[in-house]
Amino acid sequence: MYAGSIIIPLHDQAPWVAAALDSVEAAIRFHNGRAGLPRGRFRVVVVDDASGDGGADAVRGWAAAPREDLELVLLSNARNLGASATRNRGVAASMGELLWFLDADDAYLPCHLAVGAAVLERNADVGAVRSGVVVEGRSVHPGWLPAIAATIPNTLCVRRACHDLVGGWPEHDCFRRAGGEDGAFDAMLCRAFTIARTDAPTALYRWRSGSSLDRQAAKLQAPPEERQRFMTEELAGPRGPDLAEGMRVTAALVQEVAGICAANPHFRPPTNPGPEPYGFAFDVPPEWLE
Repeated sequence: MYAGSIIIPLHDQAPWVAAALDSVEAAIRFHNGRAGLPRGRFRVVVVDDASGDGGADAVRGWAAAPREDLELVLLSNARNLGASATRNRGVAASMGELLWFLDADDAYLPCHLAVGAAVLERNADVGAVRSGVVVEGRSVHPGWLPAIAATIPNTLCVRRACHDLVGGWPEHDCFRRAGGEDGAFDAMLCRAFTIARTDAPTALYRWRSGSSLDRQAAKLQAPPEERQRFMTEELAGPRGPDLAEGMRVTAALVQEVAGICAANPHFRPPTNPGPEPYGFAFDVPPEWLE
């Protein structure tokens, strides 16, 4: 029986993808061993988004060895579609009730899969789980870590039904050009479902040159209280029109999700009160983090 699937979009990340897959395998072993959860099989769907560096060959090389409780599926896009469309294609090929996401140059910590699965197993009214993150490669002001963890794909575990209700990851061109699809997807989920969170880190983000965080380096090293100044500067810069369009698209998508929920007589509003868009916080067993 499939416990769920891990979706990994791959674009020119050949040097790191084997380490990402190693971390997934370690997390599966933890889930099926130390965590005390029902043993399950996991499908790992890697979607090569028209890489030019042999990333798909690196995945095939990794998959050549036998893997316990892990089924790897490798798909290839004929042309570059972007992260959102690539993730959505991976979801279409996935199995099981639960979905996790991982960028090919990042990694899970061993307890990551178990944390999401345990919370959702014990809380039927929760739609998704967010965990904390370790940022490797550059310093970040500690005040920004919750915001980073609240949007990057690596920290998310979501029920398939919840993912499907909001329509998956938004594929609009403005997000491809300027980023922001992660935040839009999170806003859509928070509008429809109760989200559980923990600050305990269960995923690793590797800061690389040219990444989405790298484009925001100055902001992320300053106190979060200065975010409005940086937003004003970004909107006045070359990415400004796409960022502004992304905000409008996000607002429209959230309203669309609200309409879908309102039309469903069985829908229960999420318990995500206040400015922090999460239903409740939970603790990870300390021994899971060792």
